[in-house]
Order: sequence, then structure tokens, then C-alpha cells
Amino acid sequence: VFEELKSHNLVRRQLAMNYLIDEIGAASIAPARTIISGENSSSWQQRTHALWLLHRLQALDATTFALAANDPTREVRVHSMRVLSESSSWTNAQRKHALAGLADPDLNVRRAAADAFTTHSDSKHVSRIIRALDDTTSKTPHLRHALRIALRNQLRDETTLSQLTQRNLRRSDKDAIADVAV
Repeated sequence: VFEELKSHNLVRRQLAMNYLIDEIGAASIAPARTIISGENSSSWQQRTHALWLLHRLQALDATTFALAANDPTREVRVHSMRVLSESSSWTNAQRKHALAGLADPDLNVRRAAADAFTTHSDSKHVSRIIRALDDTTSKTPHLRHALRIALRNQLRDETTLSQLTQRNLRRSDKDAIADVAV
């Protein structure tokens, strides 16, 4: 069944992944970790579905997640950021991976990382999101929009907002905040 995770047909891959989760369950955890580690020359499709399999089985450990977040293939890195979007809370290691995702060389990974920040508010995130926003250009409107949404959502949290008012922010940071706070 794990061979189906590298099928060129997305529906077949999803059916195989769902079968492994629903029918095989915990017995599929060790092979999924092996796939992500790349020990068996797996495809990016296999690594992506193995990542989601582990996440859905609540068996995604820090080491395996780090391998996915630093995968040489952008698709796997994008999905690692999407897994963070779907996670209810982050560990410090996951937060570091999300912050690193904001500076990834690939725009798709950066956009997925920005999306992950829309659901995880913390005043410590604001300056990094603003820095990522400053690094975007008019040639990357989708990324810019995703970062603005992430910044706006950070400000929706009362605790984050009150902590920001106690900081000595740069004028440019205040301008960025004011721009999305309307």
C-alpha cells in the first residue's frame, strides 16, 4: 500500500493514505517515518503523504517533522507548513520551523508558513511577520497578501495586542500594523 503513495494519481495516493490510517493504523507509523527519512529513496509524494499520515495518527515526532520541514523538495516543505496550520498548538521547535519557513527561498513555502501564523497568535511572531512583509515585493502579491492576513490575525488576539502596546516598536512596524488593523 505504501507504494501507492507515490502514484501519479492524487486520488489513488489519498485513498492509500486513508486506508493506511483507517485500517492499518499504528502499524503504519514506523514505515511512514522511514519514508520521510528518505532511507528508501522515496518520492516527494510519498514523503508528503507519510507526513500527513503521521500527523493524522498523532504520531509526528519532532525529529521526523524536522526532516520534512528541511526536505530538499519544496512540496514537502510546503506541506510541513500546512501541517503546522492544522496543529492546535506548537512546540518551540515547531515555532522555529514556522519562523524559518517565512524565510524559505521558495515563495510557496513562505506563503504556507504565513498561513500557519494565521491560526497561532503570539506577540513574538509580529516582528518576524513584519520583517517577512518588508522582504516581499509587488511581484509577489499572493505572498504579500498571506503575510498581511497573518499579521492581521495576530492582532485579533487580545493578549498579543496588549503585549504589543507595551513594546517600543519602530515607526515602520507601527505603520505595518496600522495598515492591516483597519
